[in-house]
Amino acid sequence: MAALDPAEREWLRQNPVLYVRNLVELGCYNALDRAEPLSLDLAILRRALQPFGVVVELDPGAVGPAALEALRSGEVDLLVGAAGGQQAPEGVRLSRAYRAEPVALATPSSPALGGDDFSGLSVAVPDQLFDPAVLRARHPDTVWVKTPSVVAALRAVARGAADAALGPARELRFQVAEQGLDTFRVSERSDENGRGELAWRLALPEAEPGLASLVDKALAALPAAAVASLEERWRQAAERHSGARQATLESDGQRLLLDLAFWIPLAIAALFLVLLAALLLASRRLSPRTLERYLTNNRLRAAVAFGTVVYVALVLLLAVTALERIEERTRWQAGMTLESVNRIARTHLEQWFRRRQELARLVGTTPAVVDALHAGGQLADDPCHRESRRYFRVMQIRCLLLTDGGELLGPAGAAAEKTAATLRQVAPAGLAASAAGEPRLVFLPATPGERRGLAILEPAGFEGSGVLALVEPAGLTFRTILESARIGRSGETYVLDADGMMRSPSRFEAPWAQWHGAGDTVPVRDPGAPLTATGGGADAERSWPLTRMASSAAAGRDGLNVAGYRDYRGIRVLGAWTWLPALRLAVATEIDEDEILSQLAFQRRQLIASTVAVAVLAVMLLAFVLWFSDRNRVRLRGMLAAQDRELRIFGAAMQGSPVAMFATDREGHIRAANPAFETITGYPVRDAIGRTPRLLQGGQTPGATYEALWDTIKAGDHWRGELVNRRRDGEEYWAYVTIAPVLDDAGRPEYFVCLLDDVSERRRLLRSLEDSEAAREDALAAADVAPWSWDMQTDYWSFHPNLARMLGMADGASLDGTDPFELVHPEDHDRVQEALENGLATGEFTEVGFRMRRVDDGWIHVIGRGRLTRDEFGRPLRADGISINATALVEAREREAVAARRVELLLDSAGEGVIGIDRQGTITLVNRVAAELLGWSQQALRGCNLHETAH
Repeated sequence: MAALDPAEREWLRQNPVLYVRNLVELGCYNALDRAEPLSLDLAILRRALQPFGVVVELDPGAVGPAALEALRSGEVDLLVGAAGGQQAPEGVRLSRAYRAEPVALATPSSPALGGDDFSGLSVAVPDQLFDPAVLRARHPDTVWVKTPSVVAALRAVARGAADAALGPARELRFQVAEQGLDTFRVSERSDENGRGELAWRLALPEAEPGLASLVDKALAALPAAAVASLEERWRQAAERHSGARQATLESDGQRLLLDLAFWIPLAIAALFLVLLAALLLASRRLSPRTLERYLTNNRLRAAVAFGTVVYVALVLLLAVTALERIEERTRWQAGMTLESVNRIARTHLEQWFRRRQELARLVGTTPAVVDALHAGGQLADDPCHRESRRYFRVMQIRCLLLTDGGELLGPAGAAAEKTAATLRQVAPAGLAASAAGEPRLVFLPATPGERRGLAILEPAGFEGSGVLALVEPAGLTFRTILESARIGRSGETYVLDADGMMRSPSRFEAPWAQWHGAGDTVPVRDPGAPLTATGGGADAERSWPLTRMASSAAAGRDGLNVAGYRDYRGIRVLGAWTWLPALRLAVATEIDEDEILSQLAFQRRQLIASTVAVAVLAVMLLAFVLWFSDRNRVRLRGMLAAQDRELRIFGAAMQGSPVAMFATDREGHIRAANPAFETITGYPVRDAIGRTPRLLQGGQTPGATYEALWDTIKAGDHWRGELVNRRRDGEEYWAYVTIAPVLDDAGRPEYFVCLLDDVSERRRLLRSLEDSEAAREDALAAADVAPWSWDMQTDYWSFHPNLARMLGMADGASLDGTDPFELVHPEDHDRVQEALENGLATGEFTEVGFRMRRVDDGWIHVIGRGRLTRDEFGRPLRADGISINATALVEAREREAVAARRVELLLDSAGEGVIGIDRQGTITLVNRVAAELLGWSQQALRGCNLHETAH
């Protein structure tokens, strides 16, 4: 061990106790939720400073920035767990590294990302461990997401805010398991400082150079094997925790049972629905008689009822079993939690006791205290009190120096004398044992003006010539240690002695005083029923036995009870307890059974509701099946009766039908026919039975038609068409044939029913009609006439195709739906509109001439006429008429007018008078000279009788 220089020794003399706080909270190294309440870094520091006689005390304050402020203000002396990936904060210096661990990436991908290349990734980093600015400078192509902790970094990846999380490999694995991130993978060796390792250092105030040099010497002298041993201890603790956490999960059999309790009833219910649906579908395909046979089968009905009863019983059995297993699992998990919390409390108490012993030994062996013990008698001052102030600057501890008989050495204050007298009264054996070298823990009862307390008695001096008593408030001490171990709303961790008396403050002290009366301590006894029902009182309490837990703990046994027992309040609880031989105390952790089972209330209600729903569904399905069968039996009987009636009606209709009807089997042999069959085909029915319809075939129908016919009906479809058949006398005729298959229960054709009608005369008439229509169309085309129709109810115009042809449109073009006024010459609109209005008023459309636009923007002359049709109330319904192409007529008249004008000009140029008359003497032609001779105008003479005019 390196020697200390004067500055270091002086610092150590003034500060014999170092108060240390964690800078970061790492789950895998800060085992506060397991049996070891200290951190790995704190254990390494204690191991390093132990050779120098330095006492290290943990300050359980806040971590992170608050811890740095506590370091700067002097509240704590140094911080452990400063990561090498950070820059030293202002006013703080970092020590040399005391350990290193690999850095890794955690990603939800498989396989996990690894190596040194983060390019293109978004990586979440805890700013307590890494400096994002340094990382950005080293990896500029990576997006670094700043988070407050390793857990926050993993959660950022889980919600998609980052691709990966960077952190210490062991902590990443620990938190991946703790947070239930089963899909995450952790890779080794990610480049943080070029070596893939994170160095851990101590944070010290720059204003304390003596402390800094002392720590550097201690760390330099720390053996690597010691660090490795401590790391292995914490690794095993983490593995035990992971194993305990895994053990709290239900076994595969329990999980399977719970799954079966949920899925089997649903599967069977689904099977019921599928069977019911299949029954409904099958009932549509079965013949009525077959369906009635199934529905009236009593064995089938009984089997369905029996299956439903078995199903309901199975559902109930599975539900009850599942509830039992769920409760058993919940109790067991609560027991594991109670044991874990109880171990924490036990470890806290044992470490507290050891630390107090160490402090007492430090004070008791100081030269001043040793000299006082050797001098004996009353002292001028209290060296114990003076020396203890160096160690207990932040603790409410009084230090008393006593003789082995309990007499106070040093100035006798009233409080000190009172405490010494109490010790002599309640613990004479403890004083004697402590003076003999055996440390003792003694509880001091409450006195007027003093709260309950406890004293740790340690031998003082080098030869045990006196007793050193460290006295502190029991309530404050135990409350600080045990309150952190409480769980739930009703959970409590407390300390009891071998007599079954509670030595720590009760969480239910106020209700206890209300029920039982105020007292110095609470007895851990079973009242047999809740105190609210039994009442209280000291007399009643003496007759109560110890609780099951207290009797076991007082006997020095550890235990766990998840079946439930009554506690000192008479409330059923679950509990875990352990006996501490060094303290002669037991520590117990309990929680109300109702609180644990209340967590099952929702699951229980959900399971019961689903079970009842499934059972009701099964009963309803059974009732439906029975009702369906009864209803269908009645319905089927009615259907059969109706079918009988229909068959009789159909038979009568078949016999009297003028259409030939016959039925064949699957091979095509005729099995039945009606009288019209003989009338149309000429074959007697008795001669046709057993033969195939081939005897009816003529020679003009192609064979491919018959092949298509058979393919269609054999596939179960209908076939309709016209065939050329031959009668018995050899005459051929056209027959319209309809063939329908009759299907069996399997859906295959069993019979074919054929309807055959002679349509020869109909085809002849149709041909005549078609010839007449063709002649009409030819006549209309020759006459250049286009019929039209106007539906006044819908304002819809229909035009014969001839009109489209007149307008120069392509063949097949149609003007139906076109407003005719869109095609009329603008100058003719008013005349056509007037003729239309007159026709609506009179019922007869006067003939009107107008022009219509061709597609080549030319014009044709049309003459239109029509007739109005009215309903019984005289309202116009429709108008029908024709449009005549008068273009040739108008053009001829125009040519005739031009010729007449030319003749008139020739006559006017003659020198003699010329008059033309018809047979009746009417003047039809007169020239200018003749009109002047007669003294008339040419217009006035035209149309006059020559004889009357000349006279």
